[in-house]
Order: sequence, then structure tokens, then C-alpha cells
Amino acid sequence: MPRSRLLALFALLFLPLFLFHRPLLLGEAFVPADLLSYLSPWKSVYPPTEDSPRWNVLRFDGITQFYPWRVEATRQVQAGRLPVWNEHQFAANGGTPLLANSQSAPLYPLHVLFYLVPLRYIWYVFGLVSALHLLIAASGLYVLLRAYGLRRGSCVLGAAVWTLSAPIICWLSLPSFLGVACWLPWLLLLIRVAHTDAGTRTGRLATLGAGGVAGTLILAGHLQIALYTLLAALLYAAFWGFLSFRSGHVSVPRWIGGVLLVVTLAVCFAAPQVLPAIQLSRISHRAVTEKSIGLYNANNGSALPPRSFVTFLIPDFYGHPNHGFHWNNSDLRDASGRFGNNYAEWALYTGILPLLLALFAIATPGMRAPPPPILGEPEVGKNRPPTPVSPPARGNSVPAAPPG
Repeated sequence: MPRSRLLALFALLFLPLFLFHRPLLLGEAFVPADLLSYLSPWKSVYPPTEDSPRWNVLRFDGITQFYPWRVEATRQVQAGRLPVWNEHQFAANGGTPLLANSQSAPLYPLHVLFYLVPLRYIWYVFGLVSALHLLIAASGLYVLLRAYGLRRGSCVLGAAVWTLSAPIICWLSLPSFLGVACWLPWLLLLIRVAHTDAGTRTGRLATLGAGGVAGTLILAGHLQIALYTLLAALLYAAFWGFLSFRSGHVSVPRWIGGVLLVVTLAVCFAAPQVLPAIQLSRISHRAVTEKSIGLYNANNGSALPPRSFVTFLIPDFYGHPNHGFHWNNSDLRDASGRFGNNYAEWALYTGILPLLLALFAIATPGMRAPPPPILGEPEVGKNRPPTPVSPPARGNSVPAAPPG
């Protein structure tokens, strides 16, 4: 293996290990269980101290929702049952749906790791699965950037910037977010290959793989992030479709057929979990709440305000909840009377150096990425057929070696 490839592999493996060395190597549980100290009955035994993390209602979901869901799904699977119903939540009323609750994600392929360990060790799998999601995200973006001809160092930097950005880091304790988002670069890569290698075995396999990856990210549980991810993939496919139509490499009916095949595969793969979720959504609070302009304005009020753009450069400009004060928090209002939001909801920061490098690349023509390949022609160094050699004319002899 070339040294540069080996260094890139080491860097990609280092990223999740750097963030998760304490859960993976030191035996710490990657669940926000310390927030239980703010509630009874736990606070009577382990009350919060000055060193305790500050209360964060969004992170609290990690211990009061995701942890019980994973435990209950594991308990039922290990007992040989399909995890359809959770009889322990609202037990007085008969329980609540488990399979139909999409974020419990009992059919997500990576969650088989929960089902393989004893219940007393399930806390360890939370850190393991989160680290694997981070590795999937980093490696996927690395391979996607390599497909565009970037050098290995640039690809590693791009993978590090994305996986260490505030939107990813702030949502790690709620595993369904990254469980969906980590598959985006792999989906984009397969879409690219399906177009550049259309009509070949590689292109057909990429189309099938895109359907499988799309179904997998839906099964990861966060349907809102899944929608955003699939919309981004559709726009990316439309871009490559436009290049294909313009070059005559792929016809419109063939492109539409490929898109329908990917959608069909994704729907069939995710249907056992998504169809019950759709049925449950009909009686959710969003479905039964009366629609009004006041409700619309309230929902629209949670959109990203212009004042938060400063956090592109200074992430803690308004403070940080872990430091005891966050001026932009959901229970505070600004001068106009508008509420803020949780720190993670409006997290934007990717780093000063990446922004400077991006501006430098845009301003420097020689630093820009190479243009997409001309469809229908082999890329340089890739599957280029050998130059044909014409056979000698009959009656003429071919010397075995050049004379002299």
C-alpha cells in the first residue's frame, strides 16, 4: 500500500478514535445519564454539583428516549420477538408503538450491534455505533472528494472539517441525526458513478447501491434529516442528469428509469419501518393540532435568524450552555421579543481555517477542482482501452527485433 494511502487511512481512523477514545477505550458510557441528577428520584441520591453538566433539554432525549428505546428493542429481539410495541412507556394506558416510532430505528442495520451484546453492556454500543457513524461519514466524504481528483491531503482535510463541524458534534448524543447524515457522501458518490459509468456493470451496480444506501439512511430513524438528505441527493442527480443529457450519454427515459429504480429499492427496503411510522403520524400532535396563522408564525420563529450568522466565525458569540449561560437559548427573548433556540439547533461553525482555505481556493484559479469528466469518454487513467494494433499485411514478414 502506498505511503500516502496508508497515512490517509490512519487519519480517517484517528478522527473517531480522537472523539470517542473515552467511551471506546476507557469504559465511559456515551449517553447523557448525568442529566438525570436534575430530576427525582435520582437527584435525591446524586444531586447536581458545580462540576455537573448544565441542564440541556435537547441532550436529555439521549437518556430518556434513545437509551430506553435501544434497551427495549434489544430485549425483544434477544427474546425472539419483533420489536413492535413498548409496553413500559405509558404502561397504564397499554404502552406505545416502538417499531412505528421511527427514531427507535429497530430495523436499522447497524443496530444489530445492540442485539449481539448482553443487556448489561448495551451502554458500550452507544459509543461504538456513534464512532462507526463518524467513520462512515469521514470515509465517505474522503472517497467522494477523491473521485473529483483532489489530493489525499485535501480529501482528509475535507473529511475532518465536516465530521468535526458544529452541526455534527452538537448532535452526537442524539444518534439518529448522524445515523442519517453519515450516508450522504456515499449516496452522492454512487449517484456520480451511476452517471459516469452508465451502461456498464459498474454503473448498474452503483444504481442498485444508491437504492440500498437511500433505504438505509431512512431506516436510521430521523425522517426530517432523511428528507433533507434525499432532496440534496435528488438535486445532485439532476445536475449529473443535465450533464448526461447534454452529452447524449444517457437519454431522458433511461435517466428517469434509473431514478425510479433507486426510489423503488429505497422504499421497499425501508417500508417495514416507515409504513407504520406514517400510520402513527396520523394521530401525532402535528396532525391533530388545528392549523392557524399563529401556529405558522410560531413554527417560523424557530428558523435561523440573521443574528446567528456571526456564529459561522465565533461559535460562542452568544455564550455556551455548558458554560452556564447561552443568550440565544430557547427560553430567552431578544429585543424584538423573538425566542432563541437550543445551541445545537442553530450550530453553524466549521472553523476559521476551512473558511479561509475555501475563499483562497475560489480566488485562485489554479486551486479549483477539475471539471467533471466528459461523459461518454473514459477518464484519464481509468478503463481506457488499449490502442489497437493493425495486423501486418499478408506476405510481409515482421522482424523479431529491430535491425542493428
